Amino acid sequence: MKISAELLRKSLAPKYFFEISGPVGIELLLERTLFLSKHVDLAEHCIYLTEGAGAAIKQPARTESVLLCVGNPPESFADYFETIFIFAPDISMLELHNEIQGIFAFYEKWDTTLQNILNSGGGVQDMIDCSAEIFENPMLLHNKSFGIIACSPAYKDYPEAQNATAGGTLINIDLETTKRDEEFNRTYSAVRASIFPAHLTGVRTLYMNLFFQGRYEYRILVIESSKEIGIGEGPLLEQLAYYMKLAIVADKTEETAEVMTLQHVLKSILNGTFSDPYYIELRLNEYDWYRQQTYFCIKLMVDILDVQNHTLSLLCNNIVTLMPGACAFDYDNSIVVYVNLDLFRGSIGDAVNGITYYLRDNNLKAGISNQFTGLNELKLYYRQAEIALDVGLRNKPHIWIHRFRDITELFLLQICTSQLPARMVCAPELLALEKYDKEHDTEYYHTLMVYLKNNLRHVQTARELFIHRSTFLYRLDRIREITGLELENCGRQWYLLLSFRLLGQNGRE
Repeated sequence: MKISAELLRKSLAPKYFFEISGPVGIELLLERTLFLSKHVDLAEHCIYLTEGAGAAIKQPARTESVLLCVGNPPESFADYFETIFIFAPDISMLELHNEIQGIFAFYEKWDTTLQNILNSGGGVQDMIDCSAEIFENPMLLHNKSFGIIACSPAYKDYPEAQNATAGGTLINIDLETTKRDEEFNRTYSAVRASIFPAHLTGVRTLYMNLFFQGRYEYRILVIESSKEIGIGEGPLLEQLAYYMKLAIVADKTEETAEVMTLQHVLKSILNGTFSDPYYIELRLNEYDWYRQQTYFCIKLMVDILDVQNHTLSLLCNNIVTLMPGACAFDYDNSIVVYVNLDLFRGSIGDAVNGITYYLRDNNLKAGISNQFTGLNELKLYYRQAEIALDVGLRNKPHIWIHRFRDITELFLLQICTSQLPARMVCAPELLALEKYDKEHDTEYYHTLMVYLKNNLRHVQTARELFIHRSTFLYRLDRIREITGLELENCGRQWYLLLSFRLLGQNGRE
């Protein structure tokens, strides 16, 4: 990798005192160091090293090369070199040469890492991660809707949070203000790395736009936080942008096809990258998904072979073919499907029936959420589908499709006993009745349960228990004596019925 005179200056400044004659270029044009002698022809864009006292040139010619001279060079050298670094005469040329080699090695290691990431199928997140020590400031890549695609660890810890994430979007971006700001609007057409001042975002940034087919799609940002952004960092950001663009074209974070873009948006909602309602709606509206439309979510448990054989994408494509208006994607070793029923032009029942045989033939088990309207709770309805699948499989593993509406009661009961066993959350009066029955061979526990299920109707309860009404009334009096319950209290009735259901899960009914 080539470096610039500015990178050379910045890297040498902490260790050496020197003067500079001529402009300090920022373009990455300079190649590795050569020792200047009368036997060496001057070449363009090289770094030459010499001692001032014995400096000589074989064939004088004007170049855009850089000279590092230990001691004062001949005055005529100013005509031959674009820039001259003048060091004290007691500096070791060998140490200076080794220092420059180390500078090249540092940046070449970074460039090689970027190449390896690209060649091995890595993505833009990997590229940002390996660039942290180059820029030494928070970094991110966002799309044209300000949705964050990737960011550095330093960005996540950005203390002022003036440009930090708010559910995967840039906060402190006033869209109405930016529309009226001519300077900000001009940034969208910038083809080179540029500095943007802090008057809109509250922080100075170095940015580089990424264009695809002539259209602005992404932007890389370096946020001035840990240190001041150097003037030589622009070309480095352009170097990073070159590899990032190749990674995106290679389909690592590509959003060119509509269904893939919709997949990315929905997946970003689930993993928490996107959570701001305004930006979620903005992104989904681009694909004709609107708040007034009706949706539902499916989570599919896939065969382990589909994961191992990387066939999840094929399954997703087939599901979308069977359900127009659906968006399917792999997520956490499973498949998630969101269905827009307005685009599907049918009911939730029609949509599920259309994939039933496909699910069975491909050994897919499905959890189905309730249908819903709006875009603000997409993640919650995914959770609903996930719960339907989890609870359904634990109770009826042979069934292919598990609807949340069918497992709701069981789910609520499981929540009640998720932290404590049923005997510790149920009404203690029932445990007292159960104990009394065992000790006295009575049926007061069962009598109370039937009585509550029949809404405190005496005749119906006696008939169901196959006992005389007077016998039932006697039992009821004894139940009151043993427990002290006020059965006419509606809230108490609800709690007792719930307690019976919880205890019934343990086979006590």
